[in-house]
Amino acid sequence: MPPAGVRCYDRRWTRAAAAYSTGVARERLRVGLVIGKFQQAGGGTERYVHGLAAYLLSRGADVHLLSTRCDSPLAESLTFHAVALPPGPPLVKTAAFARRVPPLLATLPLDVVCGVERLCGQHVYLATGGSHADYLAARRRAAGPLWRLHSWARPLNRLILALEGRMFADPNLRRVRVMSRRGAAELARRYGLAEGRLSVIPHGVDCARFDLRRREAARSAVRSRHGLGGSEPVAVLVGSNFELKGLGFALRAMAALKVAGGVPPRLLVLGKGSAARHRRLAERLGLGGRVVFVGLTEQAADYLLAADYFLLPSLYETFGLAILEAMAAGLPVVVSAACGAAELVAENESGFVLDDPADAGLFASRLQALADPGLRMELGERARAVAARWSWERDFAATCRLLGDVAQELTQGSAFSP
Repeated sequence: MPPAGVRCYDRRWTRAAAAYSTGVARERLRVGLVIGKFQQAGGGTERYVHGLAAYLLSRGADVHLLSTRCDSPLAESLTFHAVALPPGPPLVKTAAFARRVPPLLATLPLDVVCGVERLCGQHVYLATGGSHADYLAARRRAAGPLWRLHSWARPLNRLILALEGRMFADPNLRRVRVMSRRGAAELARRYGLAEGRLSVIPHGVDCARFDLRRREAARSAVRSRHGLGGSEPVAVLVGSNFELKGLGFALRAMAALKVAGGVPPRLLVLGKGSAARHRRLAERLGLGGRVVFVGLTEQAADYLLAADYFLLPSLYETFGLAILEAMAAGLPVVVSAACGAAELVAENESGFVLDDPADAGLFASRLQALADPGLRMELGERARAVAARWSWERDFAATCRLLGDVAQELTQGSAFSP
């Protein structure tokens, strides 16, 4: 259960939100949607916002998009308000976007405004990235002294922190949608947000991407591509910034398992990061032949379907959508308690949660347990059942209910004034 006062949106529609989905005669709900780049095929945040826009449109909402670009077949169904930015580095563009969007919002007749960017004028902030201050603190713990010094001095970090603080102090901001109880507690602690302003809606997953009927074909193709045996256990780790994702913890746990007489899995690492540094670490630990750095790939779903279990011992993860995607692919997961999605993992039922991923002995014992094919199958089936309960449809419906609640509050309270 969430902390007292934190609202979880998994209940009935309010009248303001339900009207456009049930056919009640009223003006269409006018929703402002703010994101830097609106793309159907982008990163996780871009794909999520695109899916939310499609869901809102399917329910009859009048969607106004404020973005620098709109690369989507939805362009004909929504109203696009282009935000022009000056040329320059990310610092210049981030500052310009945060400065130019609020005055544009003030000219639009909207019932509710939501977005994923750190700026004032939004009624609902979709906190896909959590607290930037806590994210930087976690990265500093994982990085070397030069990066720590650079992160303190980097102007872009200082700008984001300033924008974040200003946004959370903005009286127009009525709700912050967070994806986990951990995320809610983090923002409450860091910015003093009242619990009533925090709405917990776990991230949804598109289970259709992980059709288990494709498992054998994916398993054969991926293992053939990387020269893996058909019966040896294969683990997958997905993510960028390998230090933050805890790849070093995973390698040391594999080495501890080997020292104890066990057989570590073959590990496929997807994403970008300090591959050379971790390749050297794997060599020093005697694991050189057991770790494959795949890099960035558009076939992540096939890699998950081909694997036997999933690892993400992160130092910081606001949610960790890759965890829920792995569960949708029918994989047991071994994740750190620092991942928001760990709240959906039942210990020894759909996987394992590590309170301290640096404890190589305990981590290794979880890998040893997953050497049992029967246990992997049992935990994987339960993991898939959990993921099926947290679909995109459920996520989008809950988010729409949240927007409807806030729109109703705004009609009864003060008008929007950025």
